[in-house]
Amino acid sequence: MRERVLYKGRWTYRLRSRRKEISIKSIAGCPCFLCEDMRRCSEGLAISPSSCEKLTNWIILLAEKG
Repeated sequence: MRERVLYKGRWTYRLRSRRKEISIKSIAGCPCFLCEDMRRCSEGLAISPSSCEKLTNWIILLAEKG
């Protein structure tokens, strides 16, 4: 996004990103970080992110919070 501003007596443009800033808050509370099966978890195995109830519930909770 471009915003016209007066800076030290001259017109210029301030550029701002339209993307949201990255924050550690977006992954805080993820059950994967404390999971005792983390080292054995991978796609295609019996324990995987796509079949993990803890991870699914956490994602649903985040979606509900907005």
